[in-house]
Amino acid sequence: MAGDGWRKRHDVFKWGLSRWMSWAKMEYTCEVYGLFAAYINQGADTGISARKRQSIIPDFAISSAAGRPRSLGELKFIGHSKTFFPSDKKESDRCSGVGKRAGTVNSDYLRNARRADIEYNGHDRNSPLDGPIARRLKEYGRVKAFVVGPRAEMSSDLHSLINCISERAAEVRWRGMLATDVIHAKGVIKTMITNSIGILGARGPTCWTTAARAE
Repeated sequence: MAGDGWRKRHDVFKWGLSRWMSWAKMEYTCEVYGLFAAYINQGADTGISARKRQSIIPDFAISSAAGRPRSLGELKFIGHSKTFFPSDKKESDRCSGVGKRAGTVNSDYLRNARRADIEYNGHDRNSPLDGPIARRLKEYGRVKAFVVGPRAEMSSDLHSLINCISERAAEVRWRGMLATDVIHAKGVIKTMITNSIGILGARGPTCWTTAARAE
């Protein structure tokens, strides 16, 4: 559709989430370039655009705590379509759409990695073994699915990320907040984050995140 609204909504949410992770002093990278470029056969590199040379560009690489290995995350938005919200679904299943989309993110990554191995590394498409890009991807474990629905409902991985950000922020900021303890600070911060990115998920580019003001 005209106006590039889907990309804008995606990017506003992505950078809003990024600001909260920065505020919480988490170890993370937003728009992870260069993660798989080294695993493309250099002989096939000629003529490949700079973006295609990346093979896969995850939205996030996040470490839940200092010294912990990073995991990859992908942000997705879905609309109120029959694909994710069939007409026979009950009102109690209002979040089933984000769960359905979240369930395909990791397999999408694996399929894209395999396609890149076939196209750029000459990997045998009939081989049961993984190519270098797919092997590298699997080293990060399951790709986390940060999915937002048409009513700003969020996937379980996104809720887990909010909880993780709240814990990290509470540990480093509870005294400055004049909170009684870390647990008290976490509750306040979690409410702030949920409200902030919930509004972003519902309204997208038309609003500002409180994370920007928190900085």
